[in-house]
Amino acid sequence: MKISYLGMGNMGVRMAPNLYKAGFDISIWSRYNGSSWSNVEKLMNEGLTGFREIEETVKGAKIVGMCVSNDDAVIEVIDKVLPYLEAGTIILDHSTISPQNAILLANRLKEKGCYFLDAPISGGESGAEQGTLTIMVGGDKDAFERCKDYLDAVSRYAVYMGKSGSGSVTKLLNQHMSGINHAVVCEAVLLAKRANIDLESFYTVINNSWGRSFAFERIVLERLIGNTFYPSYAPCEMINKDMHHVVELAEDLGYNPKFAKIASAYFQRNVDEGRGKWDQSSIILSMENEKE
Repeated sequence: MKISYLGMGNMGVRMAPNLYKAGFDISIWSRYNGSSWSNVEKLMNEGLTGFREIEETVKGAKIVGMCVSNDDAVIEVIDKVLPYLEAGTIILDHSTISPQNAILLANRLKEKGCYFLDAPISGGESGAEQGTLTIMVGGDKDAFERCKDYLDAVSRYAVYMGKSGSGSVTKLLNQHMSGINHAVVCEAVLLAKRANIDLESFYTVINNSWGRSFAFERIVLERLIGNTFYPSYAPCEMINKDMHHVVELAEDLGYNPKFAKIASAYFQRNVDEGRGKWDQSSIILSMENEKE
């Protein structure tokens, strides 16, 4: 089966080889003048077919996977490829976008006899490389079923969540919990530091107590003890974007998300202070600078 993958950033460059190894006839694309074009060249050297022109990449593809930075980038890519898609083509968008835009794009593709599945991912770079991602999918269920071999090649869990936008909602709720948890961990570590608690001992105790979490495991030893915040596969600018979407989602559902707003304010402040590319745990620096 001919498939395409659009966007060779941190996730795409690791997912595409797994599709290639699974035996798909895959073509890949990233903006020729963008920072990820070197990843296209790298994978071409490994046997994958890469194109500078997006229309050449999607020509004849039955499934088009994609992962780009934000809602605007997703819409821009869809605008470019839509005239070249054959009827029945399925787009699996692994980006994290708003549910409203997922529904909008699904309706646009439906008019052409194609399918848009909002299929955001979780699992980080290691999950993408090992093919063990978790993928939450919204959209046409029959189209989801037709993507089984594709999804098996890149994920451990690919779960159908319901109608268009459901995958995006699920991912945002995951980000909701993750973002707040990272903020709480940073605050707790800051207090441990001020109380002169040894952080390695603190890590051992909490990691074997009810305060344990994936965020705690991920950032205390790796990031917070040595203040190694940059570079990161989980930059502050990305969780900042997602937390804004979380707040919008909650308010659309008639709820005031107090915890999400507090965490979101820290991420926004960190981005404003020039640490957007740094790991999201770098919000501890903003906390340390608080006057009250």
